[in-house]
Amino acid sequence: MKTLKLRIRDKHTDQLNRLSGSVNFVWNYVNDLSYRYLQRTGKFFSAY
Repeated sequence: MKTLKLRIRDKHTDQLNRLSGSVNFVWNYVNDLSYRYLQRTGKFFSAY
């Protein structure tokens, strides 16, 4: 399987970078919250 890597530069680069930073912040927060819950209870923090 080959992966195509393509870098696209357009006028929305700044906005996309801000959005990706926000998504990364939330992702890291949820990971930290899940890890703390796992340490406290010994169970995975999941909706499933």
